[in-house]
Amino acid sequence: MLDLGALAWNIILYILGALYLESGGPKGSVKRTELFLACHTKQDGTFPEQMKDKMEQINRLIKNEPKIIEKDLEHDPIALVSHVNTS
Repeated sequence: MLDLGALAWNIILYILGALYLESGGPKGSVKRTELFLACHTKQDGTFPEQMKDKMEQINRLIKNEPKIIEKDLEHDPIALVSHVNTS
């Protein structure tokens, strides 16, 4: 089943990325996992209670396989933890 929340999130990221690059921003990239972690981590480094399990799972995946954040959207840590199936 298509996860509309994940789809909406990906569309927002795509639009924001395109707007940023059009504005002359750096040509580097930010991985979805990096952005997700930054947006869901409190200033003191902890996670909101409703996100705690998911964030810990994502961090474990990255710790065990750092290059996992390079994978496509269907196989990155967010997709694996959220069990996203886009087919």
